[in-house]
Amino acid sequence: MFTKGFKRKKFIRKRAGVYAKVITGKNAQLAWCRLMPGEETDHKHNHEQIGYILSGSLKVTISGESKKLGPGDAYCIPQGAKHGFKVLGDKEAQYFEIFSPPKEENIQGFLFQEKVQRLSDRFNEPIIPVESIRKWLDLFKGKDRATALMLIEKIEFHSQVRLIKETRALHAKLQERLAAAGFDAKDFSSVDFSREFTCKSGDVVSYIYRKANLIPAIDFKTFDQILREGQEGTDKNRQRALVILDDYIGTGSQFIFHFIAESKEDTAVVRSYKKVYLACYVMHESAVKKFQLLKQGRIEEVIDIEKAHFPDADFSTEEKDLRENLKNLDWSRIEPVFIDTDRPLLADSNNLLSVDEKKKARGLLKKFKHEGYSGPSDLMGHHTFFYGAPNALPYIFWPLFKRVEDLSTYTASSEKIIAEMGKVTRYNIEEVSWKAGGSL
Repeated sequence: MFTKGFKRKKFIRKRAGVYAKVITGKNAQLAWCRLMPGEETDHKHNHEQIGYILSGSLKVTISGESKKLGPGDAYCIPQGAKHGFKVLGDKEAQYFEIFSPPKEENIQGFLFQEKVQRLSDRFNEPIIPVESIRKWLDLFKGKDRATALMLIEKIEFHSQVRLIKETRALHAKLQERLAAAGFDAKDFSSVDFSREFTCKSGDVVSYIYRKANLIPAIDFKTFDQILREGQEGTDKNRQRALVILDDYIGTGSQFIFHFIAESKEDTAVVRSYKKVYLACYVMHESAVKKFQLLKQGRIEEVIDIEKAHFPDADFSTEEKDLRENLKNLDWSRIEPVFIDTDRPLLADSNNLLSVDEKKKARGLLKKFKHEGYSGPSDLMGHHTFFYGAPNALPYIFWPLFKRVEDLSTYTASSEKIIAEMGKVTRYNIEEVSWKAGGSL
């Protein structure tokens, strides 16, 4: 019998602080064990037991005699002898053990635990398997590969489990703001929940938000429903708050321009509420700046920033309406609520990378830049989500983290952006290959 890849086989939890993986023969059994810091065992059994310490420090007691053992030391425990192990220090101990005859407890226990582990693996299939990460890294050679690995280690990945925790934190923060403004922050009788766009991340976030915080469905409305209610001429929103959910706000363009400024109907809805909260997990400092400027009434500066972010877009046909709609809103009644602020990876204010690492990263991103697209990925954010990457993430990562884009939210004046975004978001890690100089 052969067991190839035993080193890569997963350790199975026997009990709290004790992990092992075993190979069992007819008359003997090999176990590779891990004992966590602070753990100790004390028992006896009808098996001869021989062990060899791989790492860490153990106090091993056999029939009342104790010895401190470390890497390279070994021990032999007679059948029926009482014995125990205690981890010394703050590092786990790893060791090989041989049992003769094989321990039935290990055989049956590990079969059970392995089935539990297989179920867990099946129910929690990785969003980005190790093969995809290796394939992405294999696109780079030599020093570029080391820099690519360094960059990907800095990515903040918001898994579903992490988002559940973050959603509860966001909810608590939102409740504080609602209560301070005099709204019902417990039963939400004076609050409507919605999301920025359908068929985008807002749908996923709204689902997670309700799942994490047990918000009843009746408290959550589509924006179409809110629009219809507004057209019916009711004034009930004047004493109500509207919460609009999103995951990541990079430039703020989708909310400020595509959602508000380009639609008089949407602007009217926002104006009908006493207070509007734009709630998200992460907001880029670029968007934070825009909302601060809007609150100060500096509309022209916001439009200039938008033009700089999207140099390929033609604003001439709609700039007058954009300006008018933005000026018609009381931005002091629109309040962003978020947990974390994102900053450009290469900015001086970002301490994730050293000066030397930023220099290497700058060279790599310039070398493999996608040609023809000058959109908001120059924000150089470092947050991404299990269902897709925000457009602030450098597009060198998009094949791995799957940038998903609903191009229907862009106006006809953004035809060039639509064409380029469509081209950029269609590739994936299974097909992409890069060459220095920017070709995909």
